[in-house]
Amino acid sequence: MSNIGYKWFNQGFILEVRKMAVMIKLLQSIIWACCLYIINFFQIDDTLLLPLCTCC
Repeated sequence: MSNIGYKWFNQGFILEVRKMAVMIKLLQSIIWACCLYIINFFQIDDTLLLPLCTCC
């Protein structure tokens, strides 16, 4: 019986990790969209922000 409980716990943990990965990707996409919007809005040269935006 304890093995079944472990499997349920393991599946729940994997599900939480997947949800966290999706949320991180969503957050990265939002940050990229904001970064590109700021670049276009202020007409900033892309070479100035290249070191800043390469981390994503």
